[in-house]
Amino acid sequence: MKLIIDMVLSVLATFAIVLIAFTMSTNQIQSADAQTVPSGECNCILDSTSYASTPYNNLTGLTIPSVDLLKNETVVSATEGNLSWITEKGTELLGVLSENYFLGNFSRGTGRTVALNTLDIKQNESLGVEVSGGSIPDHMKAEIIQASVDRNGTLAEITTIGSKIAEVPILYDETLEEPTSDKNSLKVNVPTSGDYLLLIDLSYDNKNQTSSSSSLSSSKPLTLVYESVLVVK
Repeated sequence: MKLIIDMVLSVLATFAIVLIAFTMSTNQIQSADAQTVPSGECNCILDSTSYASTPYNNLTGLTIPSVDLLKNETVVSATEGNLSWITEKGTELLGVLSENYFLGNFSRGTGRTVALNTLDIKQNESLGVEVSGGSIPDHMKAEIIQASVDRNGTLAEITTIGSKIAEVPILYDETLEEPTSDKNSLKVNVPTSGDYLLLIDLSYDNKNQTSSSSSLSSSKPLTLVYESVLVVK
């Protein structure tokens, strides 16, 4: 009796599988592609960006990168001897200079506090500069200005004291894995210890500006300005 029941159940299972397969083949759900950005002109803002298939001929596209400061750290351990590593400290985008506009970036909230954007360094110490995740600039420099800093405040509350102390050109080479003494590096040489505002300027030339253009002499590069606070010991 048990053998007969097992045979009947086996036949019913096989029949069910065949029936399901037949039903799916006759009522198959049609697939659909996900919506994508139009490849042609859409008469919208995308037409004037690098997303368009035929962007404006005079368009120079760039991606805003991040800028990090690299600092060599060394401590002496009683058991391990000298321990060395590189500290990587990010900077904040202050804003973008473009012709007669300054496009400020003041909406980051707690990310723009002084406490999260401060780096302690020694007099005459060199910092590495790393540009990543975006377009490499055509020109790059750093400015150091003595400042009055509230350690519990925000970057927007910093007040500069007098003129800039130093302006340092940075020769940037994107092929370097580490900064060298003459490239991708910034030497901090200030007269006294204290708090300083560090501004790093990344400038991009208009690649599509032709020499025959009447506005060539008055054209200005697009400049990204990053900021950080240096505490010089």
